[in-house]
Amino acid sequence: MSKVLVVTNNLDAGLGITEWIRHYYNALVLRYGVDVTIIVESGKINIPEGYFNEKIKLIKFHEMKKKPLSYFMDWLAYRKKCNSFDYIHFHTDNLTKFLPLLLLFNKKNVVIHSHNSTNDKVTNSRVKTILNGLGKRVVKSSRFVNFACSDTAAAWLFDSQPYIQINNGVSVKDFAFDSRLRQKYRKKLQLQDKRVFAHVGRFSRQKNQVRLIKIFKEVHKQAPNTVLLLIGHGDLENQVKQMVNQEGLTNAVKFLGFRDDVKYLMNAVDDIIFPSLYEGLPISLVEAQVNGVPVFYANTITSEVKLLPSSKSFDLKQMDSTIAKMILDNLVEMDTSERTQAQDIVKARGYDDNHTVTQIYDFYSQK
Repeated sequence: MSKVLVVTNNLDAGLGITEWIRHYYNALVLRYGVDVTIIVESGKINIPEGYFNEKIKLIKFHEMKKKPLSYFMDWLAYRKKCNSFDYIHFHTDNLTKFLPLLLLFNKKNVVIHSHNSTNDKVTNSRVKTILNGLGKRVVKSSRFVNFACSDTAAAWLFDSQPYIQINNGVSVKDFAFDSRLRQKYRKKLQLQDKRVFAHVGRFSRQKNQVRLIKIFKEVHKQAPNTVLLLIGHGDLENQVKQMVNQEGLTNAVKFLGFRDDVKYLMNAVDDIIFPSLYEGLPISLVEAQVNGVPVFYANTITSEVKLLPSSKSFDLKQMDSTIAKMILDNLVEMDTSERTQAQDIVKARGYDDNHTVTQIYDFYSQK
């Protein structure tokens, strides 16, 4: 039985890295009996009861920013315990906190897993940029193993170093198209005879919902039968709501909040618009394409996210009206057969979560 120590900064339900950890480590425990312990470096845990399998152990460290000495002592005290694990797997989008990497420097069983193509808190801070650069030097000089969810995520932390790609696979079965659910949700949300666009993600600068509203305004101007569903919560939610009111889009934009039925809700959607400033490889876009929903994504996102021929990228440097025209010019009518077949296309590209779970387990099984 493989014994794995997982290290992450925090656990916050709904955030990308946290959801990845939940999904895959629960599966590894249930399917293969992997022994999993998770260190939460900041000590911040915001997850509902039952989020993790009961066999998964959680350990809180002190937050480095508030109690640097206590954080250092936490790692120093746990350093010897690290010897009992087959692998020590860091899930991150930056290398500013490289103390544990120095403590584990000579180990060959440490995995650094890059989940994003950048981090604006790092790039907007001179100090953090320097620290991240030092962290990259530590990784480059070590014998660690590099994992990344995409080519851009690999380049962000590893430059041109070799890496193993771990696709952000999803449950193909759960997100497969269902015509009955389409009728049910479109009726429930009063979307009959509408062209339904959607966006799934927390309201944040990274996800760029402010730009999304500007683009959709131009789409709606040219195609008044369109509706935009915004799925998620976040710090900028109220700002986006005010913007929708100011732009006169109240009747065309629906705020659905955080949903635990996205896999069903996706059946009601016709297209996704995703203008993120940066991403690793968005799981929500994989989920949408499994369901046969074409995605229009910013060119700041890796082209690896294009799984369906009908999915297209756009340039964020272009005017909102230009992007809107491109979207409208490339709309396709996906019939039931095409939407059903999409799951096979995505599966063949290696984005079925069963493929990902097996890949990770096979790696962990190496001694």
